Amino acid sequence: MSQPLAPRPTPAALAARPRRPQPIPARTEPERPPAAAGWDRAAYEASIRSSPQAPYGLHPVARLVGFLLAQYATDTGHLPANRVPAARQLARAAGIDDAKARASLNSLEHGDWIVRHRSVDADGHAQPAAITLTLPTH
Repeated sequence: MSQPLAPRPTPAALAARPRRPQPIPARTEPERPPAAAGWDRAAYEASIRSSPQAPYGLHPVARLVGFLLAQYATDTGHLPANRVPAARQLARAAGIDDAKARASLNSLEHGDWIVRHRSVDADGHAQPAAITLTLPTH
């Protein structure tokens, strides 16, 4: 004798069934070279991620610009004047307009996330500013 066929479940019955938990693969962090004294990129990025949101903290766009600057920074958290991307380049990389990139740089500077080292030439013209990434102390 043959076994009777089980009733075919409906889509609603399938959706209502509890799902089996899927195993989560182990996360492995790539090995990073030791950070230079006084600068830790992971700590900088974690600090940006955990900062309060606007209006009392960083706007999400400013966070994105902060992460981009961390990508451009050297192992010491410094962007020499000849390696600092222009606001237009940051805007393109972040998918935002130039004004938002400039406002984000100002917000990062105001919140002590970056320090811009401004200089002028002999004729009084502004030169590109080097940037140092910092952690706010307040």
